[in-house]
Amino acid sequence: MKKLIVLLFAATVIASSAQAGEHNCTPEEMQQKGMEAATAMQSLAATNPAKMQEIMQALQDLQVQAANTKGSYSALCKKYDELLEKVKG
Repeated sequence: MKKLIVLLFAATVIASSAQAGEHNCTPEEMQQKGMEAATAMQSLAATNPAKMQEIMQALQDLQVQAANTKGSYSALCKKYDELLEKVKG
């Protein structure tokens, strides 16, 4: 599961890096948010696997959106923040 999370995160960073300069959310911020999400998901997998599976789908959906976004990434940064709240909350 850890490898899956890392691979999904890497795909998001790569997909978003090329387009992230067009808004307030920088590639570095997207990378940081992705790392936070991956770390939080690893912790959640150990404590609440059912919740982790539920949130994993949201993370995968977010990564697909990032790969297909052509423009502002501000909304994606906000969605990463919301995802982190679910994981931590």
